[in-house]
Amino acid sequence: MINGDEKTIIKNFIEGKISSEDFQNEVVENDGLQNYLENNARYTPRFLKESGDKLWVYLACIDVGYVGGRYDMHALVYELFKENDYKPAKKYADDFRVYLKLLEAVGYVDCPEITEELIRSLPPVKFSEKVKILKTKIKEIFRYDENPPEWIQEPDWQCRNGKPMIFRGQYDIDGGCRYIFYDDEGIIEIEQYD
Repeated sequence: MINGDEKTIIKNFIEGKISSEDFQNEVVENDGLQNYLENNARYTPRFLKESGDKLWVYLACIDVGYVGGRYDMHALVYELFKENDYKPAKKYADDFRVYLKLLEAVGYVDCPEITEELIRSLPPVKFSEKVKILKTKIKEIFRYDENPPEWIQEPDWQCRNGKPMIFRGQYDIDGGCRYIFYDDEGIIEIEQYD
C-alpha cells in the first residue's frame, strides 16, 4: 500500500510520482481510495452512468500494460479530480503522442509487445527527440531487403517468437498481393486482396 491519504495518492498519480501500475494496484486494494473515488469525483462519466459501473471498478480494469490505457487512466483521473495546484505529468500524453506518431510514421508496426517495449525504453527527453529515437529504433527492428511493404489492407508484419521477421518483398497475385517474410527459422508468406 502507498503511504498518504486518498487525495494525496490521486495527486501523486496525476503529477507522475506514482506509476499507473502502482496507482491501479492501490485502486484495487485500498477500500478508502475506492470510496474516495466514488464520492469525490467532479461528475460521473456518462459511460459509467449508463453501465451502472463504479469508477474504481472501471479504473481497475484499464489495461495499463498498454500505452493507450495508461494515457486514458491518467486523463480521466486528472479530469475528475484536478485542482488548481496540481501539475499533471506530461509523460502519459507524450508517450501516447509518440505511439500515434510511430503508427503514422511506419504504418506496418502492429506488434503491441514490441511497441510497448519501444515506448517504455525511451528516455525522458522532448517529444521531438523521442520521435527521432523511435524512428531509428524502428529501422533497426523492422528490417527489409529493399523496400518496406505496401499494404493493400491493414498492416500485418509477421513476427516469430516475439521478434519481427525480415521483409523480403511482395509480388502481385490475381486480385491481390503476396508478402514474403523470413528469419533463421524459415519463410512465412501471407496474402492480401483488394
